[in-house]
Amino acid sequence: MKGVIYLDRDKLFYYGGNVHTVLSLQFAQTTVKDMEVINEDEIEKQIDLFIQTNKIEPTESLIIFSHRSCFSKTIAANSTPENFEKEKNKFLEFVPFDHIAHQTIKTANGSLIVAANKELANVVKHFFQKHAFTIQATSTLFTIYPTNVVSAMTVEIAHTILRSYNRFREDDLFTEENNDTPETIFEQEFQTEDKKNNIRLYLMLGFFIIIIGLLGYMLNSRRLTTSSRAETSLSPTKKVTAQNPPQSTPTPTNTPTPQSTTAETPKDQLTIRILNGSGLSGQADQIKAELVKVNYKEENITTGNAPNQQSTTTRVVFKSRVASQLREEVADLLSKFANNVSTIENDEIEFDILITTAP
Repeated sequence: MKGVIYLDRDKLFYYGGNVHTVLSLQFAQTTVKDMEVINEDEIEKQIDLFIQTNKIEPTESLIIFSHRSCFSKTIAANSTPENFEKEKNKFLEFVPFDHIAHQTIKTANGSLIVAANKELANVVKHFFQKHAFTIQATSTLFTIYPTNVVSAMTVEIAHTILRSYNRFREDDLFTEENNDTPETIFEQEFQTEDKKNNIRLYLMLGFFIIIIGLLGYMLNSRRLTTSSRAETSLSPTKKVTAQNPPQSTPTPTNTPTPQSTTAETPKDQLTIRILNGSGLSGQADQIKAELVKVNYKEENITTGNAPNQQSTTTRVVFKSRVASQLREEVADLLSKFANNVSTIENDEIEFDILITTAP
């Protein structure tokens, strides 16, 4: 079902749906005056009473402003686009409403600019929507009567509007290119208040959820603590004896004797020092004579007495540059003079070979 909500200055008319005659509502001067909204709450009360008293059923309706409820201006057809915009904006500046909805209608004489009070249209729209009405468009009677002025709402006018239903939808004031957004300050405040209420509700719910969570956590922690204490008091104490880890027996390994990387020196260049520690006179010279026989140079061999005459082992110290076969040769030679011969390597000595004899 379709219907028409017709605004004519301080009056509202309705026709359509289950209503077959034109119904009228006179706004009180304390609610609407000179097409300006004075008291929204009172407008809502009057519309509620109007719908309930007349038992008006919801319809898909148009809100139509009468000629007397609008301001209009015709701009000549030969105006340039720049002049057209300039004239239109100048006209809209003088329309005495804070929030304006306007439309442009092409006529034989040029372009007709029509402006209406956007706030009043949205207030009426909002309160009818609260009663389940669907508002399809908001327009003016100039859409079908651009030149003829029609004042009162009649059944014939209502039928003409309904026959032009789709045309009014196309000429919706709120789809004009330069209009403000469809929401009025009233609707914005209404939506903002709803958002604030929702935020308060969410904050309260969040607060209660946090409180419940904290209480649950405290109760659970207390229960776990009590249970832990009870288990501790009932559980026997076990003495834990530390066990030494099993000792592994090292497997003996043969460590190879590192081979000297120092260049070996020929025997005729080796220096030898012989110290007599045997207590036998002339033993150092005897050993020197034996070394000379096997090609060690005599001038490179010196003799002397050892400071310690109590040693029981003949000791030989070799520098690393003495070849192994020469070490064996010297040790074999000394075995003729002593039962026990020991050899070591040390590069800190002054001579290449240091021999200290013993009995």
